[in-house]
Formats: sequence, structure tokens, C-alpha cells
Amino acid sequence: MYKTKMYLFLVTCSLTRLGFAQETSPVSGKISSSGELLKNIKITNLHTGITTYSDDEGRFNIPALKKDSLLFSSGFFEEKVIVVRPGHFKEALHIDLTEKVNQLDEVIVEDKYIAPDFDEKAYSNGLQKQIAEDMKNDPTKYMTNMSGNMDFVLIFNLIYGLFKKDKPKEAPPKTIVYEELDNLFRNDPFFTEKLLTNELKIPEDYRGLFLVYCESKKIDATLLAQENQFDLLNQLILHSKEFLYSVDNADSEPWH
Repeated sequence: MYKTKMYLFLVTCSLTRLGFAQETSPVSGKISSSGELLKNIKITNLHTGITTYSDDEGRFNIPALKKDSLLFSSGFFEEKVIVVRPGHFKEALHIDLTEKVNQLDEVIVEDKYIAPDFDEKAYSNGLQKQIAEDMKNDPTKYMTNMSGNMDFVLIFNLIYGLFKKDKPKEAPPKTIVYEELDNLFRNDPFFTEKLLTNELKIPEDYRGLFLVYCESKKIDATLLAQENQFDLLNQLILHSKEFLYSVDNADSEPWH
């Protein structure tokens, strides 16, 4: 009887120590690239699914176990994965990310590709006249440094043809409007004018046109929240490619 109780006691102690060993501990450090600290970098524990982001000074803190894999990801940097070792719990990590190069330049357009939703039959004549009149009265609202022989009224008709003519029976969810996008690129530290020009490849002359195009795509307004900025970035990347393709074809196609 004594040996049986002693055996059960030892087994209980072993299981208790094992339980404590499985408790997570924080792994912390800083993230940088070329000596510059990076904020809003996504850190994901691939074992537990826990996610966090680096702060304004590039610092992060995430719970982990030994041998967990931590994924560091961002829209503008190459992904990096590290496997947690015992030493990582004792000292701060220094994560260096490599900036992506020309990631937005590789746009492949097939010969028979047709931009989605661009159906001339779906244009609303009333809305075409409204936009043309508004642009005539206040052209600076939509573009800067307009030059060349392109028919901008025609392009606006093309873009606003995306709006549905019939009103829904129920109030639609709030979407991002032109003024919000304009304010975003003028004042937000992440969505800057430089990002619009260099990363999304939108020429300065087409800035206003692109913002109007994005409004017509009815992007969910909840993506303006800081925690959703990477989802918004993905939407803008997609729409910038569609926009540039559509404008190139509108510019080259003979209109009568």
C-alpha cells in the first residue's frame, strides 16, 4: 500500500511539472530594416495562432513556447520565420526584415482579359450627365495638371458606370468616399502620397481619378480602422491594377 501511494505521488508531481513546462513565456524584441525601426509589422505565433503588431518604436511582445514558430509579415517586406529557442526568453530579439523590391510591377494581363464590371450597356445616362457637369464646374476636385488629349469626361463616365442604378431595398453598409480617401493620403503616416505614387504606381495627374474609382468600388468603411490597414492596402493594390489597365485601354480605344 505504501509503495502504491508513493508511486501515485511521484506521477502527480511529474504531471504537475509537465503542466508548468507547457506554460507560455513572452518573447520580445524590436523589428527594423536597414537600421530603421518598423511599426505595424504583424507577428503571428503559427503554433497558437496568437497575433500582435509592433508599436511605433518597432517593439513587440508575444507569448510562445520553446520550438514555436513566429512569423513576421508586412505588405512591403519579405516574410521571416524564427523558431523559438530557450535563449529567446532571456534577451530581446533583433529582427531585421528585407524590403520587397518592385512587387507591384509584375502585372500580367492576358490577351483576352476584360476588366470586371466594365460593361458599357450598364452605364447610367443620368449619372453620366451629373458627373460631367460637376467636373465642368469644379475640375480641380478630381485631377491635377490635366494634360494631353484624353477625354476625361469619358473616363469619368466609364468609372461611374460601376455604380448600381437601382437602389437597394435595405440601407447598404457604409463605404469609403472620395473625401475620406483624399484625407487618408494627405494625413495618414502609413497611406502617404509617396505610397500612392511609388507603390500603387498612380501618376500625379491621375490621383483624383483613382480616388473616384476607388469610391465607385464601394470599399467597406471599416477598413479605415488602423487594425484593418493591411486589408485596405490589399484592396488598393487590386484596384490600382484594374484602374491602370482600364485607363490605358480607354486612352488607346477610338471614341466617336
